[in-house]
Amino acid sequence: MTVLACGSAAGEVHNPLIIFPGRRFNYDPLDEFPEAHLLGRTMDGSMGSPSPPGSRLPSSLLHSSHVVQPLDLTTLKLLKQTWREEVMNYQEKNADIVGKREFSSVLKKAWIRGIQKDTVIFGFRAAGLNPWNPEHVGMSKLGPSRLYATTTDTETNSDTMTE
Repeated sequence: MTVLACGSAAGEVHNPLIIFPGRRFNYDPLDEFPEAHLLGRTMDGSMGSPSPPGSRLPSSLLHSSHVVQPLDLTTLKLLKQTWREEVMNYQEKNADIVGKREFSSVLKKAWIRGIQKDTVIFGFRAAGLNPWNPEHVGMSKLGPSRLYATTTDTETNSDTMTE
C-alpha cells in the first residue's frame, strides 16, 4: 500500500490518499477510514509511473526528500512511529498480521495520533519554506555517500591506505 499525505505551512492536513495493490476487492478497503481517499488500485500498490515520452516535468535533486520536503522532515517520522505502535497493538489483540482488509482501520488510529498541526508547521520551517530561508537546508546532506564515490576518489583512498 502507498499512503500520500498532503499538508500546508499553516499546519492543515488533508485526509490521506491510499493506493491499494490489486484491481478487485470483495470488500470496501476504506470501510474503517471513510474520510480517507482511494485514488485507484494498482497491481503493486505504488504511485510510481514513468513520465510520458517527450514530457518535461520539473525535476528536483534526486533522493532529497528527507532534507527538503516538509512532511518528510517531521510529520511522517511521527506517523511512522505511531504506525509501528498501532501495528503492534493490532497484532497483540489479534495474533495476526495487518492485511489489506485491516490496513485502513490501523492507519486511521496511527493517523489520528501521528498527524499533528505543530509538527506540520515545524516541517515547513525546517525545510526553509515558511518563513522562506534557502540557507536553512544543509547542502552537505545532499552530497553523494561513500558507497557512490567516484573511481578517482576510490583510487586516491586506496593509494593512501596502502602507503
